[in-house]
Amino acid sequence: MKHSEAKARILDIFNKLDHVRRAEKGERHTQSFVVEKLSNGSSIIIYFPGYKSAPSRFGGYTYDYRVDLMLPREDAFQTTLSHVNIIMDLCSKCLYNPSLKPDMITILNDLYHHGTSGVSVRYNHVYQHSKVSEQLINEAQKTHIRLGKTYNKDGNRFDLTFEELFHSILWISLQEDLNYPMPRFEGRRMSFSRYLESVWQIDNSHTLSEVIDRALSHSRPSEWSGCNYPPKLRE
Repeated sequence: MKHSEAKARILDIFNKLDHVRRAEKGERHTQSFVVEKLSNGSSIIIYFPGYKSAPSRFGGYTYDYRVDLMLPREDAFQTTLSHVNIIMDLCSKCLYNPSLKPDMITILNDLYHHGTSGVSVRYNHVYQHSKVSEQLINEAQKTHIRLGKTYNKDGNRFDLTFEELFHSILWISLQEDLNYPMPRFEGRRMSFSRYLESVWQIDNSHTLSEVIDRALSHSRPSEWSGCNYPPKLRE
């Protein structure tokens, strides 16, 4: 699915289920919709309206929603995924299988430009189980505590298949395109920059904790020298 197709789909859902009116009434996460069912039976579900749903100070409207993943393979376990959960899963996979790193960067760039319709997102790698280690979990936990924030450990209780990971990225990063569209703003470029950093930092002079810190920042982090960032697009 292309980014434009996902955007049109989710706006249609919001219009049909009265996202704006429900937000004005003070409803929070009262509506849910399965936006995608994956080949292994896992479901990507959105819940809305979110806490930040409101008219935007830049004009237009801020559509806030959360993205959940339901895993039938784990007794229908369901959890909310955040940018940090994605960062952790990406880093874990590349630490477990270092040969995956260059291909993961290629896939992320392809996903950034073409969505899940991209050729390289057809998962050329055989999926290898690589549960996120306690060491990484502890690093994320400490970073969140230092920043006065809460880390959803359940979002990394199980490692994601490639299909679950890449398709979740599509729906999570879409929120940035809806509310902060390129080229005036950063759109999904902001989240994809952090995803790419989570892989790049493994062999460079930065840390996972720094990437998490930057993902949780309300400012626009400066780019790291040597890391290849995606271009800002006109869409």
